[in-house]
Amino acid sequence: MLQKGVKQMVCLCKTKLPEGARFCPECGRQVPARREPVEETEERVVKQLDPLLKPAEAARVLKISRWMLDELRTRGVLPRECYMEIPGSGKRKIIRYHTKELLTWKGQVDLSTAG
Repeated sequence: MLQKGVKQMVCLCKTKLPEGARFCPECGRQVPARREPVEETEERVVKQLDPLLKPAEAARVLKISRWMLDELRTRGVLPRECYMEIPGSGKRKIIRYHTKELLTWKGQVDLSTAG
C-alpha cells in the first residue's frame, strides 16, 4: 500500500507500476530505484550559491526583477548589510549582494508589498 502523499510510479509506457516492482509488467523495462526527496533547507541553498551574487542572481534568488531589487536598495528598504558597493570606473559602482544576509532578510519581509 502506498504511503499518503507518495505518488505511484508510472513506467515510460504509461503502465502503473506495483509497489516494489523491479521491472514493468507490461513492457519489461527496468524500474529505477525510488529516491527519497531531499528537503531544501536554507543552509543547503546557501551552500549551493556563491557568497556574493551579481544583481541578476540576487533578483532571481528573491524572485523579483532587477529593477525592483535596485529600487529596494536605493530607497533603503534593503538593509546595508545585504549588499556592498565596489568602486568601478568613473562614478560607476559595482554592486554585489551577500547571499546569506539576503536570504535572511527575505525571510523577514513580504516582497509583494515591499517598495
